[in-house]
Amino acid sequence: MKIAYEKYLFIPPGTIAKFNEKLRKDTLREDKRAMTYKRLVFIPLAHYGQLPPENVLDALEQAQEDKCFDGFEVAKIEWINEVKDPILFGVIEGCPDKFFISQWDDDVSIEDLLFMEK
Repeated sequence: MKIAYEKYLFIPPGTIAKFNEKLRKDTLREDKRAMTYKRLVFIPLAHYGQLPPENVLDALEQAQEDKCFDGFEVAKIEWINEVKDPILFGVIEGCPDKFFISQWDDDVSIEDLLFMEK
């Protein structure tokens, strides 16, 4: 850990949280069904799915030689689409049925589901 703090810039979690708060505030689009906004997300390098540029691969190789990191993550901004949760159901383990408790918002209602039966 000492090598990492001496050799590399670091960003504490609070800074990332503040950045994401500002990004969400600046990009939030909301309607009655969903909220869409940008967020900085961290993807394990093994799951990134793209090849970083040569200069990044060189820096990665050097960081690996330092042997001070357990893993590597790629940070990128993605659009997040949160569908609002308007219906609360009760569930019973082993029972496939859902039991209506209550609802809110307007994206889907219990009536929408019930009228599918008719």
